[in-house]
Amino acid sequence: MKRIKAFAAAFAPPSQINLHEVYEQFELEKSDIDEIEKMRQNLNDDLGNFDENRISELQRRLEDNQFLYVTKSGSWPGEYVPRAQEYLWWITGFSGSAGSCIIAKNLAVLFSDSRYIIQAQKEAPHMQFFDTAQKTPLQWLCENTNENHELLINGWTTDIAFYHQLEKECSAQLTTLDDFSIVDDLWMARSPFPCGPIWMHKLAYAGKSSFEKIIYYQEALAKQTLDAYIITQPENIAWLLNIRSCDIEHTPIALSFAIVWKEGHVDWYVDRRRLTQKLYNHLKEFVNFYDVKELKNLNLSNFQVGYNASTTVVSLYKKLPDGHKDIMDPAMLPKACKNNVEQTGMLNAHILDGIAMVRFLYWLEQEVPKDYVTEILAAEKLNALRFENHSCFSLSFETISASGPNAALPHYHVNEKSNRKLCCDEIYLIDSGGQYQSGTTDITRTLKISHPTKAEKKAFTLVLKGFIGLFNHQFLEGSKGHHLDAIARKPLNKQGMDYGHGTGHGVGCYLGVHEGPQFLSKREDPVGLKDGMICSIEPGYYEENSFGIRIENLAVVKSLYGQCFFSNLTYCPIDTRLIDVSLLSRIEKDWLNSYHRKVYENLTPFLQSDKDVKAWLERATRII
Repeated sequence: MKRIKAFAAAFAPPSQINLHEVYEQFELEKSDIDEIEKMRQNLNDDLGNFDENRISELQRRLEDNQFLYVTKSGSWPGEYVPRAQEYLWWITGFSGSAGSCIIAKNLAVLFSDSRYIIQAQKEAPHMQFFDTAQKTPLQWLCENTNENHELLINGWTTDIAFYHQLEKECSAQLTTLDDFSIVDDLWMARSPFPCGPIWMHKLAYAGKSSFEKIIYYQEALAKQTLDAYIITQPENIAWLLNIRSCDIEHTPIALSFAIVWKEGHVDWYVDRRRLTQKLYNHLKEFVNFYDVKELKNLNLSNFQVGYNASTTVVSLYKKLPDGHKDIMDPAMLPKACKNNVEQTGMLNAHILDGIAMVRFLYWLEQEVPKDYVTEILAAEKLNALRFENHSCFSLSFETISASGPNAALPHYHVNEKSNRKLCCDEIYLIDSGGQYQSGTTDITRTLKISHPTKAEKKAFTLVLKGFIGLFNHQFLEGSKGHHLDAIARKPLNKQGMDYGHGTGHGVGCYLGVHEGPQFLSKREDPVGLKDGMICSIEPGYYEENSFGIRIENLAVVKSLYGQCFFSNLTYCPIDTRLIDVSLLSRIEKDWLNSYHRKVYENLTPFLQSDKDVKAWLERATRII
């Protein structure tokens, strides 16, 4: 029963993850599996039920001179936060994927980026809000605190890079809390820490063995004259050891830590009971297993250790010896530059995903005019179509299903209060993806069943021109993402229009749907694009309280004769009803017609038994 409860704690409801094949590897009885599934569906951590008394109680616990800083990050700084460490969400009611807050005796301030301005106003109207483009938490603290103030931070959720900035620029006294009982004691309905099963990711999908991947670390350690490297990004451990798990919903990783030694062996801080016997037998040849709790007794005093300051929390950093070096994780570039097996797997995953998407788009055309389809129902339908294929392990993120004014929120998440009925006279935006055994997908389509307005067609076509512009652009290997980002914005910018998010992000292979180090945005990319990297291409435009437009495909960077280009991975029609053809050049029309021909050729072989969907696809991909 202890293991059953641990497995159940790995999930946040509602979860689409199907783990029955994994459970079989642990030889669990059917009654045990049923118990796990029951417990998964009944977890309750109060994250969706905000209570302003939480802030009031925190303020009562603080002294007059104290400020409490709380970040969105967990013990693995970045996007992957277990529900048990969703402190920012629980305290403030703000559920966005990025942000922080500062609580003091008589104030409560929330920070996030421009993607979440409207969402923050809706979810946390009780807090003063700052867009980080205008004022960062560091700037605010420098302006509002002095040497007589004490700044409290959670040592297990604050990265050392930010801590060093505080030390350098903020005059308040810093106090690191290794014990965060100031909040933990209040969060009574908190979820257990995830402890789900871990299984092997097959070499047929990974393309390279762990022994081959360890060499990347050994080469980096030799170059930097280091004895070891501490891995604090669980997705890099998943890549290195060829393992997958389910600690974070939609992302198949195990929340753990590892140390790679120059001799080639690995110390992995993880509960060994979580591993299948087959995986343990394979890894024990070169892996030493330790419980995560043993990190508190970590002693590396006699070694030179490498680490990543932006992904290492303060409490762990303080255990590192003198002589440590802040370097990029040696896994980052080889993980980002997909090998041939991974590229083939990603393409196969997108074919499967395209089949689900065209069936969904056909269903929308038939059902929306009947006036009963809601944003939630549409998302559930698409999710179900993906899961008809058993190689789809889970979604790759929570589906964004947005109609009319809701589509104007780039990162909108539907709930029972915001749920709107889809209608033919409004634009509908669906941003979604799946985690398949061979790869990860992420696609956005925008459509309107009835006749679009002139303004809608203009906006959509300008977005499409930027989208096609990137696919038609050739660039040198190492070109920076912010230069390519500008190309996608150019058609909109000429009309005084723009969008508040990046044009693209890296994508993992059966890993995170957001993967660094590459990205396409106005921010300068320090790495640049390389052969084999996979990026999303997703320009957009948003008219507040009216409509939103985004077109997104995934693409892999290919290098040929010294020139690079984006090779498409996503196969799904783009709604031609929203296009003002007069605004497209002959080159742009040729690209779109060629793309639609490939969509039809790649997907129709799988639709032979579904003549209505096949006929719809033929119409949707006709030449313009």
